[in-house]
Amino acid sequence: GKSKKAFEPPKSTKALLKPYQLSGVQWLQDLFRLRLGALLADDMGLGKTLQTLTFLDDLRSKNELGQVLIVVPSSLIFNWLQERAFGEYYRKIKIN
Repeated sequence: GKSKKAFEPPKSTKALLKPYQLSGVQWLQDLFRLRLGALLADDMGLGKTLQTLTFLDDLRSKNELGQVLIVVPSSLIFNWLQERAFGEYYRKIKIN
């Protein structure tokens, strides 16, 4: 098959993503292009929040971001608030 260009986070993303996190964002993009949903589930601490925020930031930077519903346990709200420090766009996300 053809090799794809590696995912590059938008300039507004200040975090340094690990290679497996970049692959995770690419996977989210692939599913988005196919109009499929996604469920990220793995061990704690591997960066699901950061991958999701980077994916949304990338959509925003391409003017492709619509409304998004993300469901997480209330115990993770603090994590989301902490991760917002990694990007200019992240801080603008309203978290309820």
